[in-house]
Amino acid sequence: MKNSASLCGSDFKVVTCLAKIDRSAEETWSVIGSYADAGQFLNVSSKLVAGDGGLGSVRLIGETIQEVMVGKSRHSYAYVQTHGPMAPFAYHGCVCVDQTGSDTSQLTYTLVYDQAGMDDERRVSEAARISARFRGAADEMKRQAEAKR
Repeated sequence: MKNSASLCGSDFKVVTCLAKIDRSAEETWSVIGSYADAGQFLNVSSKLVAGDGGLGSVRLIGETIQEVMVGKSRHSYAYVQTHGPMAPFAYHGCVCVDQTGSDTSQLTYTLVYDQAGMDDERRVSEAARISARFRGAADEMKRQAEAKR
């Protein structure tokens, strides 16, 4: 039996990058939680171009990628790419930090996109590219959070 996503012609790919961090969720989020600062973890420029960093805020990653914050909690935010190479594929991301111990936390960086319009070669290449890119971002978030004393 096909699932409902298949029935509507979608095929969503989920990429999840995890990092255990030797800091509390509060301490970690104070370092990595600014929506405008995403570029520092991806080694590109980033800036807020609309809003105050909360829901509905728009950031520019590099010179061509525009993303809108569509969800937010105490230690998380979610966004959708509205302009950029992955915008036609309903690309969404979520950065979340959960407390795991008195002085430890876990970062979960999840990306979701619809790969239905991609041929097999592009499916493989995009999954590999996105996995490597955001694994690097998660590692950099961990590094920066643990470096703060």
